[in-house]
Amino acid sequence: MNEERIGYSSGWTVEEDPEGGFRWAAHGPGGILHGQAVTRAAAERAAQEAERELAAGPGAAGPPQVRLGPQPARIEEVLERTVAWARQQPDIRGLALVGSWARGGARADSDVDLVVLTSRRDRYLEEDGWTAALGSARVLRTEAWGPLTERRLLLEDGLEVEVGIAEPAWAATDPVDPGTRRVVTDGLRILHDPDGRLAALAIAASAGQP
Repeated sequence: MNEERIGYSSGWTVEEDPEGGFRWAAHGPGGILHGQAVTRAAAERAAQEAERELAAGPGAAGPPQVRLGPQPARIEEVLERTVAWARQQPDIRGLALVGSWARGGARADSDVDLVVLTSRRDRYLEEDGWTAALGSARVLRTEAWGPLTERRLLLEDGLEVEVGIAEPAWAATDPVDPGTRRVVTDGLRILHDPDGRLAALAIAASAGQP
């Protein structure tokens, strides 16, 4: 644990996460901020920046407000970077944002969920070098869900991104797989669709709803 106190109303802490990485927190008149980073140095920088921001806060009466999680502008930055990368990979036949950020219902602690359709699925499951294109510094875990395998990435600023890797057949429309339908109807924003596969899937999945 590394801790620094500034005056009586501001400070920050950094501690190692047992599951990997480092957690940081800062408090001051402006409220409380906390997050996660891959390295101690990155966590300390984030905590110090947050402490300075909060120290300049108004110090309003009542309990401090907790602010947590990425801002929409940060999400768009990650998406733009991912789309630019995907367009340079001939094997990627689809890229979509799914889940809460796609349907406009994200909370402060919501992850970014992506689906990548590729004809070279093993490349993204057996190798980690490609994650650098998304700004990832660490792969937290890999978990299979039928035809789709999720890889959870921790970006350097603490943002977590779940990338679901699947064959193009995941987007089959005749019929639409029930699991795929649930993902699509829960929120889908098409980011890269050179074959029109995801657009057709969105129409088919919606048509099957009551």
